[in-house]
Amino acid sequence: AEWLPWLLEGKGSRDEVIDSIIRNSRHYAKRQLTFFRKLPNVRWYHPDEPELLLSDLRGWSLTNGIDW
Repeated sequence: AEWLPWLLEGKGSRDEVIDSIIRNSRHYAKRQLTFFRKLPNVRWYHPDEPELLLSDLRGWSLTNGIDW
């Protein structure tokens, strides 16, 4: 969406478009974090510890009748 005014109408510069993309992406990520923090029982996983996530997924799937 940020590229369209620049491509179709010549509005702004390429650098302004890139800055807009960076800014809007950061704002979107902040809104996502706000949304997830408000959910009850959300558990965060560190990407360096995938075994913890897999362990929890296996436990959840067994309690919900899903066999790996």
